Amino acid sequence: MTERSRAIADLETALTNLVRRANTPRAQQQLSDRAGVALDRALHVTLARVGVAGPIRLGELADELGVDISTTSRQVGALEESGLVLRSPASDDRRVVLVTITPQGRELLARALAARRELLADLLQDWTEADMVAFARMLERFVERLAVPVASRAPSAPTS
Repeated sequence: MTERSRAIADLETALTNLVRRANTPRAQQQLSDRAGVALDRALHVTLARVGVAGPIRLGELADELGVDISTTSRQVGALEESGLVLRSPASDDRRVVLVTITPQGRELLARALAARRELLADLLQDWTEADMVAFARMLERFVERLAVPVASRAPSAPTS
């Protein structure tokens, strides 16, 4: 196994462990408790997307979330019942449903963001600022690469 192959295997293991640990019920509960938010992960992701996208068509929201429109409609319904989003007809086509975050939804997202940042501060308390900046830069580069479909990626030269 080459050094590059070993590095890729180590990264794969680390990423698998990260996703597994971050998605455990215990980790989700700790974050919810810290934020004072009782919202399951799927609904939180939907709410966050609406918060970023602004008023968004239900179909576009489903596409962005990578789920079918019936799933998105159920999630939006649950968020609407909780007062976190509003559904309304689009002014240009009343058959189209727009989803908009409410002030209560924005406040919930702000609490969740603060809780995530507090958790990161706790986890990284013994890291230097330089290490955190470098990690954030590399992780963002990795995430940007994930957003590009594999077939359309230009090969890139390794950087150190």
